[in-house]
Amino acid sequence: MTPNSPRNGRAPTLGTLLLAALLVACDGSSPPPQGQPETTSSARTPPAPCTGAPADLDRVEVDVEGDTREAVVHTPPGADVPTPLPLVMAFHGYGGTASRLEDLTHLFDKADAEGFVVVLPMAAGNPSRWEVRDPDSADLAFVDELLTDLETRICIDPSRIFATGFSLGGEMANAVGCSRPDRFAAIAPVAGVYAPRWRDICAGEPVPVIGFHGVLDPVVPYEGGTAGGRPILGAEQWAAEWAELNGCAGGPESQAPIGDAQPLFWTGCAAPVEFYRVTEAGHSWPGGANDDPEMGGSSGAVSANDLIWDFFQRHPLTP
Repeated sequence: MTPNSPRNGRAPTLGTLLLAALLVACDGSSPPPQGQPETTSSARTPPAPCTGAPADLDRVEVDVEGDTREAVVHTPPGADVPTPLPLVMAFHGYGGTASRLEDLTHLFDKADAEGFVVVLPMAAGNPSRWEVRDPDSADLAFVDELLTDLETRICIDPSRIFATGFSLGGEMANAVGCSRPDRFAAIAPVAGVYAPRWRDICAGEPVPVIGFHGVLDPVVPYEGGTAGGRPILGAEQWAAEWAELNGCAGGPESQAPIGDAQPLFWTGCAAPVEFYRVTEAGHSWPGGANDDPEMGGSSGAVSANDLIWDFFQRHPLTP
């Protein structure tokens, strides 16, 4: 499908992350609220019988426009059983690595407990970064090739492929979800960076979205503004734009707070939009390992892993 068809161990240093914000800017578990529809984006063909996954599979390489690109793969215990498994693709931040993202999030532990595959693509460049302004970017092509390759190696349920990411990786998760709604069932950006015209690469179809952002974030300002002389969207503005794209009739409606986490849910949507404003946290993964005061600190009031996985389970692609 083309983009226009219908329907981190601990975080890097403050200086590195602030540079990330500048460069990116220059480039541009709670139940659903009452009456929230469970519909999602367009469907794919139900999975055919398959044969599990190699027990020793931990890394794959694919060729993209003449370059070799890599991703770390984690399969849960029992992955050799020929039962189609969900897949969560998680994108690291600017200057990050797959191992840093895992150290920050501990997604492998969640995958082992719940039985899903985690794929951690690695960005190109030095420092590493994702490029998503162009719908024909090499990074989006990398995601396409990676999914195609993995589907030949692992017994993946194509109705349960999801994306998440941190910081610049959150923007990448946003991009693959909006531009490839026939492959990704739902997305979950955390502390993401959003260019004002992020919807330019979208297919225009509704996609279930859950997002998180700390109000004290010194790297990606919660209220938006400028970085490097270029504008960036505020976190709630980004969520509201998703609500518009998803055809939501009302909201945001505040749900009961969970510690310093304030859930905001839109209603009457073709696909749900849920957003968590974390008032006492900064550039961090809620419930994760990063509690660096220079990054604004973190919060343990909610677990992003738990909320994200609960959301993903409720929103597969539907026939």
